[in-house]
Formats: sequence, structure tokens, C-alpha cells
Amino acid sequence: ARDPNGNIYVGGTFASELYIAGDTLRQQWSDRDVFIAKYGVPRCRDSATAVLYYPMPSEPVSVFPNPAKQYITVRLTHAFRQNLYFTLYDIQGRKVRSRIISAGSSGFIFDRAALSAGLYLWQLRSTDGPVAAGKLMLE
Repeated sequence: ARDPNGNIYVGGTFASELYIAGDTLRQQWSDRDVFIAKYGVPRCRDSATAVLYYPMPSEPVSVFPNPAKQYITVRLTHAFRQNLYFTLYDIQGRKVRSRIISAGSSGFIFDRAALSAGLYLWQLRSTDGPVAAGKLMLE
């Protein structure tokens, strides 16, 4: 869903644990806890629903084409002096792909083979923390 301010909401249920955007949610309130991810707002949580912050895509990296059919390019806009870690999550927060981008590299291309069509979340991290994040649609 999208609100009048342009924020995007994604929700679902989980039992036990949910991994999304580098965070781990653990079952607390019921056997089928609810999560809502809201893109573009400060991190916050309340007692009934876990609300996660997941930043909108930023300029240090571009991930294309989007939507993608077969191959996805991850291109850095400048060389980083440290290794970066690219992780792709399915919409349920499960890690489906990860790759280390060596210091000084301009990026990489990967084949989406064995990944189902749908919405995915990606995150680029350094040892210091998040660098960029976004969404990727696979056709």
C-alpha cells in the first residue's frame, strides 16, 4: 500500500523468527505475529506490531534493470576502500543471495536463476553499517 506522503507499506505474518533488512524479529505476542515494513520513516516499534525502517534506494549504488528478467547488474557509483556486502532478501525477509564486493570494485552481475518472480529487498553494507538499500522486482 502507498499513503498520500509516498510511504510504502508491506506486511505479513510470521511464526518463530523473521529476518528482514538486517533485523531479526522474534515471536512475542502470538503464534502468528504480524510485521509491517514502512519505507522512508524513522525506526520505531510499538507493542502490537513491529515496524521496520528500510531506507529507499540511494546514490552509492544502482541495481538494474528493475524489473529484471534474467541478469541483474549491481553498479557502484564510486570505488569503496573496503569490502562491501550485498544481500538480497525475499519479501518474507529470508536471505536468498549474498555476495562480497571487493574493495575498489565497480560492482557485479548476477543471474537470478532459481529465484521466483516477485518483489525482493536488497541491502548493501560495509563493516561500518548500511550503505544503501532498495527493492528489486523479478519478472
